[in-house]
Amino acid sequence: MFCSFMTISQLKCDNCDPGVLIPIMFRSEPCSVLYTPNLIQSGDMLKVDFIMEDYPKASMNMTATNGAQETLEFYNTISKVPIQFIFTVDPAVPDCEEGLYLPKYLPPTPDHEARVYTAVQQSIAIFIQFTANYSSSSELLHNGPLNMTVERTRLKEHALVWIPTEEEIGHHPVCYVLLVTTPVGKHQSELRCLVVTVVKEPKFLSMTPANGTSLSVTVNQPIILFIDVETPTKDYELVVSGPNNMTKSRLGSGLFLLRWTPTDAEAGKTFSITFSVIFSNFIFSPDPLSNYYQSEIRTITVTVKKAPPKPVGSVFLRTKIISATPLSKDFIQNSILNQLKEELVNSGLTPQITLRLVSHRKIEETPPK
Repeated sequence: MFCSFMTISQLKCDNCDPGVLIPIMFRSEPCSVLYTPNLIQSGDMLKVDFIMEDYPKASMNMTATNGAQETLEFYNTISKVPIQFIFTVDPAVPDCEEGLYLPKYLPPTPDHEARVYTAVQQSIAIFIQFTANYSSSSELLHNGPLNMTVERTRLKEHALVWIPTEEEIGHHPVCYVLLVTTPVGKHQSELRCLVVTVVKEPKFLSMTPANGTSLSVTVNQPIILFIDVETPTKDYELVVSGPNNMTKSRLGSGLFLLRWTPTDAEAGKTFSITFSVIFSNFIFSPDPLSNYYQSEIRTITVTVKKAPPKPVGSVFLRTKIISATPLSKDFIQNSILNQLKEELVNSGLTPQITLRLVSHRKIEETPPK
């Protein structure tokens, strides 16, 4: 990026002159204005007109809105922006230390070149706080969106307040400077600029369970939920409340996984899982809640079912018992089956087996002749 003074033909007005520019010079990069204080009188108002030109650092391809393409080299201009402003010289101060006659910024004032995020229809307040021991009054000068206003929140603190609309989605530069009145005149603070990015609220995509969804899961069986989010910025987080042993992991851009394996102690109970997405606007505020913007809040319920009983096998055994005397049903159940169980356990079956007499009948055999 390079800067140069406008010529008469570039001023685009009748009977213009470049103004008193002799004491003012440029550093072409980064287009900063230099001036010689001893050549300017206090109270002088100087008109400054210059052109800011943007050049590529390497060959680049540009595509116009009509589809036309053009290759630009390092010597081709990408854009030319005219800059015009009034340069006013403040009176000298007895002490140049900030905080005495010259305003000194204090937290929560955003740093120069800070980036701030806000959502459509969300009120954002940028607080500018300062100190200047000898100031009797102050004024905040700013440029930015047309509907941004200045409010005095308390002594030596101002706020830039703005509620962006959907038509204002995008990036908005905001610059501000403090003007204070002291016994020796009016003095300005350093100029600070930041970028306010207006975004849409985070939206849940189709993989995400709908609000009010009811699910069920069996004890000791995992349940997995995918939360898919369309977010306007990389600086966001999924906030979840639910069972203590639920885990959360980020699978990629905008995709989260919730995993929960209910225990036996949680059988027969219903649990609520609530989640939302928040992102930070990266500035400090007296109200911490104003530092974050949130999606809709969704809640689902999960009912934990008891595990089904383990299957029990049954084996029917038919046997023939030869006895010299008749055998009663009670004798078979209490004596013979116990002996048979002992033999089965000795053969390797579990001691928990149960033998039960289902039926019995007497078989008469004819003795041989």
